[in-house]
Amino acid sequence: MIHVTSVKALNIGFPGPISIPLNIFIAATGIVPTSGWTNPRLLPRVGSKVQPELWEFDMVADQPSGIVLDVELPIAASFIGFAPPEAKVVRVHGSKNEFVDADLIGDASRKLVAGLADFAANIIYQREIARYEDSIQPTGTLIWKNDGPFGAPMPHAEMKKLEHKLTLKVEGPNNDKVDSCVNEAATAAVLTGLVVGFTTGGMAGVSAAGAAFTESIERCLGESFSVTLYDNSHWVYWTT
Repeated sequence: MIHVTSVKALNIGFPGPISIPLNIFIAATGIVPTSGWTNPRLLPRVGSKVQPELWEFDMVADQPSGIVLDVELPIAASFIGFAPPEAKVVRVHGSKNEFVDADLIGDASRKLVAGLADFAANIIYQREIARYEDSIQPTGTLIWKNDGPFGAPMPHAEMKKLEHKLTLKVEGPNNDKVDSCVNEAATAAVLTGLVVGFTTGGMAGVSAAGAAFTESIERCLGESFSVTLYDNSHWVYWTT
């Protein structure tokens, strides 16, 4: 019994002369009624088109076996794959046929993800601007360790958090002026605005301060340089 609580859908198609068809990433969160649920996943529905622009999924997981804790826990699942060309909205269904819709985020987010590949060939400068953690939650898995009285097995909840790094990258012919231009743009006020915006709103939160920051560096360096900010994130796991 999974209750879906949130859905996000991101277009990750890479721009260029040859498009990459692996073009969508979907992440969903939900609630399960007990501990022990494993292998959460999103399964595309086949042959049930309500609307041409609607792409439907079911959020499922393997039910627990054995002794479980009677407590509601969060669960998360993701999907990466090929989106139908007409897809504009992603709908994820839970076990009781309730659902959550998410608009497919387009070009701005695609450009952000694609920046990792676009700048790989000519990166001359890279600097971490800010770091923060969010999405701290239990995974729904219990890890048994022999750390109780007299070495008795005790359950420990597995936790996870998403660690983000806001990174500045510069592409260009040489790095003679990069340090001085970055330092000139990176005033205390600008960096404070970037960090606050990033930690409260992710990449969307740094749009204004980030644009002023990167444009200032580009003006200093000249037209042959390109400057970008991107969010490099990964999951970190631990047990309580």
